[in-house]
Amino acid sequence: FTVETRDPPPAHFISKIESFSLLTTYKIKKYETREFVAGDHKWKLIIHPEGIKDNNYVSVYLAMTETSSLPANWEVNAIFTIFLLNQISDKYMCFRGKLRRFNQLKSTWGFSKLITKKKLRDELNGYIVDDSCVFGAEVFVVKSERVVECVSLLKVRVLLYPNGNENEKGQSVSIYLECVSAKSFGPHQKLKAEYCMRLKGKNDATCSTEKFSSWFTSSTLACGTHALTRIDKLFDANKGFIVDDCCIVETEISVQAVV
Repeated sequence: FTVETRDPPPAHFISKIESFSLLTTYKIKKYETREFVAGDHKWKLIIHPEGIKDNNYVSVYLAMTETSSLPANWEVNAIFTIFLLNQISDKYMCFRGKLRRFNQLKSTWGFSKLITKKKLRDELNGYIVDDSCVFGAEVFVVKSERVVECVSLLKVRVLLYPNGNENEKGQSVSIYLECVSAKSFGPHQKLKAEYCMRLKGKNDATCSTEKFSSWFTSSTLACGTHALTRIDKLFDANKGFIVDDCCIVETEISVQAVV
C-alpha cells in the first residue's frame, strides 16, 4: 500500500476511540466500528490493536457487512483508504490499498502491518492524545459495466452426395448442412442459421450454393440443395474439384437466432 499525508478528513467514516489503552489492558483482540455506507454498500472497520501476523504492529481491515441480502455470486470491486489522524498537526496519515474484489469467499481486506505499535504510541507523533485515537475510511466502489459474452459453439457437418440424392440421384451432386447440435434440442428449441457451401477446384474454380436461411430443430437436422452441380462437372479433371480422390468443401455459417 501507499502512504501519504493530507489535510481533508475522510469522506465516508471517522471513528474516535477513547481510552484506547484499555483495548490492550483488557486483552481485546479486535474492535469493530459501527457500520457506514459507501458506494451503496455497508462497511465497517476492524481494528486489531495487537496485530494479527506480527504483534509489533496494529492491523486494520475493511469488511463488507449485510452481505446475506446480496444476490448469489455477488462481487464488489473497491479501492479504499484507511486514515489515522495526527492530532498535533491536524493532518491525516492515509494508507491506500490497491483495487480489491470483495465477494462471498473474501469480504474483508486490509493491512496486517498498518503501523508499528511503537510509532502509534509515541506521543511526539500525535496519533494518540489523551488516550484517544482517531481512525477513518474512504471506500470508492468501481461500478461494473463489463459486457459478458457467452459463446456456445455450434457442431455441424456437411453431407455431400457425389452421385446425388432424392430425385437428383444419378444427375446432380447433392449437398446439405447438418446441425449435429440440434439432436439434443428440446421439443420447442430451434436455431436459425444463414449459410452457404461451396466446392473448391483448381485455378480458383468454385461451385457454390445460394445463401440459405434455415431453421434447425431436433426433427429437422439438415437443409441444403439436391442439385449443387452436374455430376460430370464434379468429376471433370479440368475443373479440379477432385484431386487425388479428395475434394475441398467450404462452409460459411452465421447463427441468426436461438429460441
